[in-house]
Amino acid sequence: MSRRKSPPGEPFRQSQVVSPVPSERRFGRSKSSKQGFDIYVSDIETGEETLTVTVYADSKREALQLGRKLLRSSPLLRKITHAAFTAEEVKK
Repeated sequence: MSRRKSPPGEPFRQSQVVSPVPSERRFGRSKSSKQGFDIYVSDIETGEETLTVTVYADSKREALQLGRKLLRSSPLLRKITHAAFTAEEVKK
């Protein structure tokens, strides 16, 4: 890459833009209210379904991922060879 032949005339200054409308955003990511989800584990071979844990997440997909992560070392899953996970939103 080639260098500039002459330095810039004015030093770079960061400008701060202030919105006239206050927002709920703080430090980049907007805060959303998390919903409660009940995670159920089903044994595919026997058809038995068990309520295992309640998690709080933004979406159903995130709740399933969090539930799988929490239940990875659970003794319940050691007994089940083929497990299916479902998430149901907790009604308030």
